[in-house]
Amino acid sequence: MPFPIIPIIIGALTAVAATTLIVACWDEIVGWFSEKKTDINDYGELIKHRLANGKYKLVGGVFSSRGMKKAENVWETEQLDDELQKKFAYSNQIRI
Repeated sequence: MPFPIIPIIIGALTAVAATTLIVACWDEIVGWFSEKKTDINDYGELIKHRLANGKYKLVGGVFSSRGMKKAENVWETEQLDDELQKKFAYSNQIRI
């Protein structure tokens, strides 16, 4: 199910103002997802994009069990903390 959601999340790149960080922190991002999940069946998707300038753009979305977008956010960062690096070790997309 994550593949149909990718275009929706990527669309958030132009629809949401980005939060700029020096180091993206797993705890901060998970906290945002926790605040936005209003139902036990809600889930989050986080996609990592490496930009040409070496920085990262993280695009996050919270979705209902039916795949309806409930919230979105974009973080721009120079670095990922250790925990984020572990989470993205084998993929550019993770489910939260």
